[in-house]
Amino acid sequence: MGAAILLISAASPVVADSHAWTSFHFIKKHLLILPLCLVVMVGVSLLNLRNLRRFSLGLFFISLIFLIATLGWGTEIKGARRWLMLAGVSLQPAEFIKPALAVLCGWMLAENKKNPWLKGGRIAFGLYLIVLFFIPSTYSLCIGCFVWGF
Repeated sequence: MGAAILLISAASPVVADSHAWTSFHFIKKHLLILPLCLVVMVGVSLLNLRNLRRFSLGLFFISLIFLIATLGWGTEIKGARRWLMLAGVSLQPAEFIKPALAVLCGWMLAENKKNPWLKGGRIAFGLYLIVLFFIPSTYSLCIGCFVWGF
């Protein structure tokens, strides 16, 4: 968090000045949200495995709903419609769905080892495809990987 503050303080004044904001605009925004981030970080780290899985499942589906909502009601920033404005704060649902997807895919792959009939690998791949479908910017990456054989 300290490194982020240092990097923001080094890089953001130029951008803030170009928008006619104060030089410390982004640093203030970062410091304002930092206590909430600390509470969430500590809270999630204290969850047991079962509750972490439940939290990730809930976060995945809420983020998926928000991700779908960006297609119709998203805010366009620099030509991309990836953000939702909620209570004056812009959120990018793709950033919330990624850690949830990582936990859920890990869970499914672990369950696949315990119960091969569950087909956890297929479920994990299906969840990945669902997320991939609703994040249009990843299409070019996937097409490029397919074309180049990666």
